[in-house]
Amino acid sequence: GFRVANVPVVRDLPLPPQIYETDRRKIVGLKIRPERLMAIRRARAERLGMPRDADYVDLDEIRREIEYSLDLFRKMGIRVIDVTSRSIEESATLIMETIGLRKEK
Repeated sequence: GFRVANVPVVRDLPLPPQIYETDRRKIVGLKIRPERLMAIRRARAERLGMPRDADYVDLDEIRREIEYSLDLFRKMGIRVIDVTSRSIEESATLIMETIGLRKEK
């Protein structure tokens, strides 16, 4: 099996120390188009009864979050894949290929 973690990147919150202790070749950053993330968050916010004008669903705030994440990944030497139009299964396969666990077809 695999030991994996999905670690959210949040501005003004430090990453868990384990991230800095992990071989960068085993870390993959995920990116998504801001508009797609906004749609996902709006649906989630509606289910949770959150206000429609929360920063959580604000497109400009989402863009800033994504830029922050991408800048952090770049500074840390973390490879990034775009998961905007991919299923979880497709994303998992691409992650495995990216870290060398599967040969590309």
